[in-house]
Amino acid sequence: MRISLLSNCDIHGPNQLDVVEWRAKRLLGRTAGHITDLSVELVETRGFDGATQTLGKAQARVNDGRLVVVQTRSHDATSAIDLVLLRLATRVAKACGGAAAPRRQAVPFMQLAAAY
Repeated sequence: MRISLLSNCDIHGPNQLDVVEWRAKRLLGRTAGHITDLSVELVETRGFDGATQTLGKAQARVNDGRLVVVQTRSHDATSAIDLVLLRLATRVAKACGGAAAPRRQAVPFMQLAAAY
């Protein structure tokens, strides 16, 4: 997976791409295998109340050539990256037919036995 970062705000110093790559591997999880290219864009904007907000936008090219685009707003760059990557993981899982959907929670045995 190739990752590119477009940003006008400071994330964690000079190694911004390493931070985004680490977060992408951690947050995308099993859906990362379906992504060939990932582009993350962070832009600082002013909200209506005058507070600074960070707009996060992610574009991912899936293995079959489709483009998946998501965006979020947050109060800082780190949480904007997390939110946009989590939303991207959900959208890629849906685009791939649920093959890479997150694992379901464990079901208690008694509840499972009652179903049969």
